[in-house]
Amino acid sequence: MSGADDAVRLARAAWSRLVEPGDAVAGALLAALGPQEALAWLRAGAAPPVAAVDDGEPGGRARAAARLAAAAERWRVRLAGLDPRRELWMLERVGGRLVVPEDDGWPDGLDDLGTAAPVCLWVRGAADAGRLLAGSVAVVGARACTAYGEHVTADLAAGIADAGRCVV
Repeated sequence: MSGADDAVRLARAAWSRLVEPGDAVAGALLAALGPQEALAWLRAGAAPPVAAVDDGEPGGRARAAARLAAAAERWRVRLAGLDPRRELWMLERVGGRLVVPEDDGWPDGLDDLGTAAPVCLWVRGAADAGRLLAGSVAVVGARACTAYGEHVTADLAAGIADAGRCVV
């Protein structure tokens, strides 16, 4: 798979662990600065790059600054335990790979989500992600689910996969 270099892939893996899915503030920041520069900014705790998330509306800079400051506070809490190299190594061990927007195999339809598009996709299997997503079923949940939720999700995902569909 060509496209992203290792540094971009590592930064996107980190961002996928720092932000919630669909985080438009993170999406705007990544689009403006790039994943590596945005991660460096977050780690440095520097002044927020408000222009990156300014919507251009009257009063937008103040709203953007507030949104970015609140988001950075949420994200920084997760920095302490962040180890994307280890997670990528574990992904590789189970036959997976990380697909990022800079890759040739990135599903173009995800770009329609704009700043709410996924930071990357953690993929298992050898098939092209774009082709698989055409017939996929999304399973949405929470990072902090119950044991019952994990059990039901595993059963549901296994049934979908057994039916030959891609589980997202």
